[in-house]
Amino acid sequence: MARRRLTIGGLIYGGFLLLIVLIVGASVAGVLAMREIDASFIQVKDLAAVSKRGADLRNEAATLLRDAAAYAGDPAETRRRQVWTAAAAIKAASSDMRGRLGPDAGDAGEYLDGIADNLDAFLAEFEKLAGFMAGAEDKAAAAMAPEARRILAAMDRYGRQIARITGLVAETTSSKANTFTEVAQAELEAGIWRTGIIAVVCAVLGIAIALVVVRQTVGPLSRFTQVMTRLAGGALDTEVPYLRQENEIGAMARATDVFKAAMLDVKAARDEAEAAAKAKADFLAVMSHEIRTPMNGVLTMADLLHESRLDDEQRGMAQIVRDSARSLLTIINDILDFSKIEAGKLALEEVEIDLADLVRGVAELLGQQAAEKTLELVAFVDPALPRRLIGDPTRLRQILVNLTGNAIKFTEHGSVGVAARRARDGSLRLEISDTGIGLTPAQQARLFQPFEQADTSTARKYGGTGLGLSICRRLVELMDGRIGVTSAPGAGSTFWFEIPLRPTAAQPAADRVDFAGLRLLALIETPALAEAVAGYLGATGIETDRAANGDDALDRLCTAAAAGRPYQILLLDHRLLDNPALSFGRAVLADPTLGDTRILLLAPRGLASSRAEAARLGFAGSVVKPVHRADLLKAIAQATGRTIDLADIATGSNATPLERRAPSREAALAAGSLILVAEDNATNQIVIAKLLSRLGYQADIVANGARAWAALQQTRYGLLLTDCHMPEMDGYELTRRIRAAETDHRLPIIALTADALADTARLCLAAGMDGYLPKPIELKDLATTLAHWLADAEAPPAIAPPLPIDDQAELPVFDVERVIETFGVLDEEAIALLGTFIETTEPVLDDLDAAIVAENWSEVRRHAHAAAGAARMAGAVAMAALCSDVEQRAAAGDPDAGPLAHGIRPAFAAAGAAIAGLKPQAA
Repeated sequence: MARRRLTIGGLIYGGFLLLIVLIVGASVAGVLAMREIDASFIQVKDLAAVSKRGADLRNEAATLLRDAAAYAGDPAETRRRQVWTAAAAIKAASSDMRGRLGPDAGDAGEYLDGIADNLDAFLAEFEKLAGFMAGAEDKAAAAMAPEARRILAAMDRYGRQIARITGLVAETTSSKANTFTEVAQAELEAGIWRTGIIAVVCAVLGIAIALVVVRQTVGPLSRFTQVMTRLAGGALDTEVPYLRQENEIGAMARATDVFKAAMLDVKAARDEAEAAAKAKADFLAVMSHEIRTPMNGVLTMADLLHESRLDDEQRGMAQIVRDSARSLLTIINDILDFSKIEAGKLALEEVEIDLADLVRGVAELLGQQAAEKTLELVAFVDPALPRRLIGDPTRLRQILVNLTGNAIKFTEHGSVGVAARRARDGSLRLEISDTGIGLTPAQQARLFQPFEQADTSTARKYGGTGLGLSICRRLVELMDGRIGVTSAPGAGSTFWFEIPLRPTAAQPAADRVDFAGLRLLALIETPALAEAVAGYLGATGIETDRAANGDDALDRLCTAAAAGRPYQILLLDHRLLDNPALSFGRAVLADPTLGDTRILLLAPRGLASSRAEAARLGFAGSVVKPVHRADLLKAIAQATGRTIDLADIATGSNATPLERRAPSREAALAAGSLILVAEDNATNQIVIAKLLSRLGYQADIVANGARAWAALQQTRYGLLLTDCHMPEMDGYELTRRIRAAETDHRLPIIALTADALADTARLCLAAGMDGYLPKPIELKDLATTLAHWLADAEAPPAIAPPLPIDDQAELPVFDVERVIETFGVLDEEAIALLGTFIETTEPVLDDLDAAIVAENWSEVRRHAHAAAGAARMAGAVAMAALCSDVEQRAAAGDPDAGPLAHGIRPAFAAAGAAIAGLKPQAA
């Protein structure tokens, strides 16, 4: 028969069962003892009562004898009754005492029986006396008669016998009561001892059982707690006890040992994963540097090439190179961002954000992309929102650019809107809406997932990695916000996200804009743009109406003027389907009844000639699209002669830095502006040198940190630009060596690196660098950084950059400097080639005129494009601008392209006259 092992549960159950049995036994014994004690005390109580009754009985017997003697002397009836009453009391007391003593009364019982017998005899004699006395005539004589004396003697004998017996009864019962009291006390003491002994035995057994239970359970459990705590703390070398015990403790020990083994496996897997993550991070850092370094050269040189003097074909190829490079850089950045987010290494900034500037910058950045697709890009920031917020402007801009870029990409006709409003819960809500292809519910369900696109077929048509929306979702979640989309197939989409950005403590002063009394009529056919304009004008006091089309606008203008309440402002969109905007504006200005109406033209930046033509026709001004609040309010104020004060209006983030003429090396050294560049990549050396030259800085360029250190020992430079990763000595080591050797002069050091990981900026600052510029290097960022750190150096003379065509007040008819730059010298051959331009362009303009008459806008676009390229190469600036404007309008199907093209012939003739007057210059 197998021996059953003792389990902890069985031990505990057995111990508690034994304790219960002991407690029940002790309780039963105590109850029985108490019952015996109680019975003894009842007997003691009865005996005490009997003893007291015996004393009373003695008194009653004395009373009986006294009453009987009194009756013999005076045999009155009342005395007779007193004798019987006393006898009855004695009999009752005897009977009560006999009953209380019970069958074991002993001597006292016999005494009581003797009292009854003597009492009966006494009463019999008393009755004889009563009869004798009743029959006598002379009571006194009768009392003295012998018979009476005999009876009295018998009664006296019986009475004394009763008195003696009652005395014996009293003595006997008192003695017996004392005896029972002693017995009861003894039984009480014995019961107390028995109960105490049982309680002690139970306590000892309980303590013994508790000690066993503690030893077998609580102690091991406490030790297991310590073991598990150490294991949880990472001390996986901790030994597990009790592995060989055949009970629950042993089972727990073996389970803990399995857990420890699993923890060791997890630790090994974690170490392996951390090593893999580190390898991945190192790989990303290296690949980021290796890819972005050549990309810096490709993208920067493509930008510089695109801005140089190129013909149309060359410019198109440069545009393709630049766009392809930017697309590749976007993909690289998306992959790096996704990797940083997955690794939990992406940290958010907490800095001040100018919301209006941020939205404006996104609209300016993507405006050209929308214009190329003839889309209306509308940007709106609710004026009721706080102007300055706290958050991460870089990541917020990244989300907006991604969502807005997607909206433009997937929209072929209509508009794209970017709107910033306050959400219902008070957070910031940004919406990006479009009139594009829309999304089905199934497609919406796949959005915001890594490497997923709404429709796989769109990947070939539109491109993309499928990471953009996933990154947007993760960034919004990092900002404690939420993101979503509402859409329907064919009805466009609205992507939105809400983030809890808090306003800064200090906000700009409120704008002082008072257009009270002014009336404005908006002829805007795009609903999103009309809504944005109404939102900007809503709190200014101006009364705003919107016309449905040109005929409606003209009716409203005339009706208002006739009623004596004219519209002071006509806001005229260049995109009119039923009437060319410039022609409509010319008609309004020609109407003498509408003389109080000022016209403001809304036109994209690219339509420079339209804006110039509008000014020539007498328009009061123009507002560049995408429309921004400050530009709109300023234009209205200028047109109506009102004064406004717009607090803290930004100038925009896309201003082109002023170009400067680079000084000689000696002059730069003397001025303290000579720059040392440490860069190992030959392409980047050329790029950086070109950028610095454009900004007017002179620089020495070396190939690594060791050469830079040697150069610093010989020359006092104003600033150091250094790559972080170089052979022989990298930028970090170079910086640390420079900082260790400095005494009174601190050299500004700016890092140039293609690393895009989050730790790069921290490592640069920790090494002692003053700033950080990622590659590819943006010209404006480089200009801002150098202006800050070389503020005390003597600045070289500035050369104003060539103004964009749309910002020039009056374009030159012919730019001879451009011709000289193109041909190298204005010789006879160059003049002959310009003559060829005149001859070959004339037929193109004829074809252009014919296409306009036929309203064949695709042909108008083609001929205008050819004429613009030829005019640009020949230096016919005004003509080139007009042709480009007509080309864009024709691409959009804008009927205004026809009237605008009428100005090309005069510009061409003026350029021809200028060319005809050219004289060859000596080489």
